[in-house]
Amino acid sequence: MKTIVVIGAPNTGKTSVIYETVKWLWKQDPSFERKDVLSDPEYFAEIKSGAKAPDLRTVFDVKGTKVFFCSATDDVPCIERLNKCLLDLDKKNYFPDILVTSCRRFDDPVPHDKMLQEMRWESKGFELFDSKGQRMIQIPTLAVKHEGAKSDVIAWYNVLIANQLIHLLGSLLSLED
Repeated sequence: MKTIVVIGAPNTGKTSVIYETVKWLWKQDPSFERKDVLSDPEYFAEIKSGAKAPDLRTVFDVKGTKVFFCSATDDVPCIERLNKCLLDLDKKNYFPDILVTSCRRFDDPVPHDKMLQEMRWESKGFELFDSKGQRMIQIPTLAVKHEGAKSDVIAWYNVLIANQLIHLLGSLLSLED
């Protein structure tokens, strides 16, 4: 499984980046098969309307490639649910080819270390490796501080980071932007 991790401190836009990526994928082709995994059933109605949605766990089947999005990893129960979801998907023969998730950065040790332990990931310096030793792709988010129109700067920054993930995922799935 290829793993893409949106990594950062609390309130740096990790969920927003994943949310924007799911919105983009949904717009590519709403007929892509989708299976919700412990997510709000109104989530995709909210995506269509453009409203901000809560954390999600959902799988898309994009031309035979299963992509699991999980934005909720801020605490131990969320991390344990992510692992349980992956085990359940495996039992149903629906294990993802690509995991897009979030993780607190290394200087927030409790959730970061729990994520590494629960997922059997390894940290070597600043790099992350999955349980099979495969290097994981990290998309960093940072706290944005700016005088004046702070919300505009944060929105601009989140769109730039989301576009990086969208471009990467589009390449992995052979989709046009």
